[in-house]
Amino acid sequence: MTDSSTVNTDAQIPGVENGEHKPEEGKFDPTAAIMEHIADSHYWHLWGETSFPLPVILITDKGVDLFSSSKFNHGEDAYQSNHYTYKLIEDQVFAVDAAGAVDKEASSHVYDFSITKNVASTWISIIILLLIFTSVSSAYKKRIGKAPKGFQSLIEPIIIFVRDDIAIPNIGYKYAKFMPLLLTLFFFIWINNLLGLLPIFSRRS
Repeated sequence: MTDSSTVNTDAQIPGVENGEHKPEEGKFDPTAAIMEHIADSHYWHLWGETSFPLPVILITDKGVDLFSSSKFNHGEDAYQSNHYTYKLIEDQVFAVDAAGAVDKEASSHVYDFSITKNVASTWISIIILLLIFTSVSSAYKKRIGKAPKGFQSLIEPIIIFVRDDIAIPNIGYKYAKFMPLLLTLFFFIWINNLLGLLPIFSRRS
């Protein structure tokens, strides 16, 4: 006869739910660390407890709501607009009722077009990309047939790498017309990876 008090089940083991072991408190959780770096946010974290609120743009069946994410007080408060009452829950905006519970019916009519951290980061990357391309393009036009100089000499080896090691081996003699697209994709990814090394770009609030 088996004593039920000695039988171990998942329900009796702390940190276990539905047969899956959860990380114990105080231990490093790689999933949480990764999500903290890649998850989107309506705030731009700067340092410590300092963060910059971003614009919230909501298109609803009753009209457009435009306000700062500071109205949410990092998810602590709800914001009453002319159309609905909103609350920030896990960095997502929901319409809520008077008791603060999510109103699924109202939320289904709310479309979030906010300028979140990922959107702002993408705009910054595009601006840097345009500055690089216009600067290098201008240098090539002014120094036709001459050796690269300054910032042009830094970027030219990358352009040659994309041409000789990516475009020509994979596309062939028609590579030239694809170079603008390949260079745009390459530099866009490269710039985003470099920005991701900076703490203010790789952390969320």
